[in-house]
Amino acid sequence: MKSLRAAERGERLRVPLRVAASPRPGHERASAHPLTCNSDWPTCVAARRTCPQGCPTCRRKVANQLHTALEELRVAEEELRQQNEQLAVANEAALVQRRRYQELFDFAPDVYLVTDAQGNIQEANRAALTRLQVRALSVAGKPLIVFIAADARRAFSALLARLRQGEEVRGEELRIRPRRGEPFPAVLYVAAAHDAAGRLVALRWLLHDVAALHEARRRLVQAERLAAIGQMVAGLAHESRNALQRSQACLEMLALQLDNQPRALNLVGRIQKANDDLHRLYEEVRGYSAPSSSNRSRAR
Repeated sequence: MKSLRAAERGERLRVPLRVAASPRPGHERASAHPLTCNSDWPTCVAARRTCPQGCPTCRRKVANQLHTALEELRVAEEELRQQNEQLAVANEAALVQRRRYQELFDFAPDVYLVTDAQGNIQEANRAALTRLQVRALSVAGKPLIVFIAADARRAFSALLARLRQGEEVRGEELRIRPRRGEPFPAVLYVAAAHDAAGRLVALRWLLHDVAALHEARRRLVQAERLAAIGQMVAGLAHESRNALQRSQACLEMLALQLDNQPRALNLVGRIQKANDDLHRLYEEVRGYSAPSSSNRSRAR
């Protein structure tokens, strides 16, 4: 290191004196004239015992080579520094991207799970913990099948076997049983993850709760049935009103013929009142079953 610093400052290298006992053949001229060297530099270095003072040519060559080596070290150091900075920037970008995807995973509204190839849970997002009513520490390592309703576990086992064989699962519906509470229907979407060798290493599960969808469908079916009943009742009320009008006309004619029979007229009056009550009820039913004003405006 001292030699490197001395060469960097341009100082002369001091080579310790080593006096050879007897010069070798072919180097008598170098010994006679220590300021010159007839051999090339590698040969002189290899036989430096015959050059005890160190000739100026060798010293310059040593200094030049040390200076070149030092410059190469500086260039290599600068390249390493730049590479380290680039690696640090790439690592920070990867960490930011990982945090972004982790937040998307954690705060997704649907249930997201990551399991191994056997269906054991490795990760679960917040929606999964809330919907399954479990804690993050207790759910890790548990088989996913324990959260499947008893009547759907056979179907889940068949689904898991299909996934291991490389099939895709999209839109399969199973009943999920949380730790506490009633089971709920969910639609499953599963993506398989493989390693570099093509082996199945993980399964990514998306469970979409469709309980609200089923309730909406039930209400829609009920509304359609009520609408059909309303249409039928409206038709029935219309036909019944015609029949009641005919019966009312007949009762009025009968009352004219029974003018001198008070008892019979009393019965006819009671029948007419009953017909009036039926007519009013049919009108109320017909008005209830008729479409609302907002529906009529939309129809127009």
